[in-house]
Parts: sequence; structure tokens; C-alpha cells
Amino acid sequence: MPTSVRPRAARPTAPPAGRWRSAVVVCAFLVTAAVGIGVALQHPSVGAEALVNAGAAALPPQPTGAPPPSVPPSSPSLSSSASPDPVASTPVLRLPGAVPAHGRGGFGYDDRAGGVLGRAGVLRRFRVAVENGSGEDAHAFGDAVQRALAGPGSWVDSGRLRLQRVGPGSPSDFTIYLATRDTAGRLCRAGGIDLR
Repeated sequence: MPTSVRPRAARPTAPPAGRWRSAVVVCAFLVTAAVGIGVALQHPSVGAEALVNAGAAALPPQPTGAPPPSVPPSSPSLSSSASPDPVASTPVLRLPGAVPAHGRGGFGYDDRAGGVLGRAGVLRRFRVAVENGSGEDAHAFGDAVQRALAGPGSWVDSGRLRLQRVGPGSPSDFTIYLATRDTAGRLCRAGGIDLR
């Protein structure tokens, strides 16, 4: 007696959600880094001492000779609020030298693990990578990322998320890349995002 065996239908192959999520995170970071570098190029460089450090504000302007005129403090007005300008108090990252348009395409990784950032919430582990040929150091960039993620206003402040930098061989949820313009464009196009 013949038995009819129905062939199993081919399962459509869809890219895993994690792959798209990773591509979006990478592209968002690369766009943010590109904007930050663009802004840094439009302002005069003051060197590495202006790099953002944990909880520090932007460096105050250096005196240029004559002291500013002395003005007595005015009494507070009920109709106006004296709130600090958020743009003026935001730390600024300034990098000396020219920013390369392209590197070698491969990445060097910060091989150091970091402490857990945040007091509560889901723990997400990350790696830090710098494009080879970009002229940037993976350890220095890893330190800057660690300070930014630990600083006030970071994602970990909500109490719903904790972050930890991991070293080689450890599982990670995402990677923070520092890439040149050309490589960032290539990576984003591979993830379905056009930077133009």
C-alpha cells in the first residue's frame, strides 16, 4: 500500500533580527561619530587635553590679557529663569590633525575588559573596535567609550540597563566601531542603510 509522504515546505530564510539590530546600532554609532568628527573639524583644535573625561565639563576659555569687566550680580527676577545654556555646558570632543577618509578596512580591538556600568537592569556586553589605518588607538578609544558610557546622562542612568566592555573570546551583544568615512559607508550599505 503506497503511502504518500508530503515533502516538507522550504522554510523562508529571513535574516535574524539580531543581525539587523546590530547593523542599525553600528550605523547609528558611525553616523554619530561622523557628525562629531565633522563638528570637531569645524572648530579649532586644542589638542588631546580637551578630550571628554568622566563628568568633566568643557575646558573654560583661557584668559587673553585684560580681565573681564566686573559686573555686580543682579537680583533674580521672578519673570525670567536663570538656567545655564545646555549647549555651552556640553563637553566637546576635539581631535588634533586631519581625519582620514579611508583606512585599511580591518579593525583592531581593545583587548581589555571593563567594570560593569550601571546599578540595575539587563546586562549588555560590548566590544570596542578601531579601524586599522585610521591613526587612532584602540585602547584610547576604549577609554573614551568607557568614560562616555559611565558619565552623567548615559544609557545606564535609567536603571534599566547595565553595560560592560569585554575582551577577546568573551561573548558580546554589540560592538562599538570607530571607522573612517569610507568604511562606515560600506558597513552601513551592507546593513541596508545609506549614509548619504
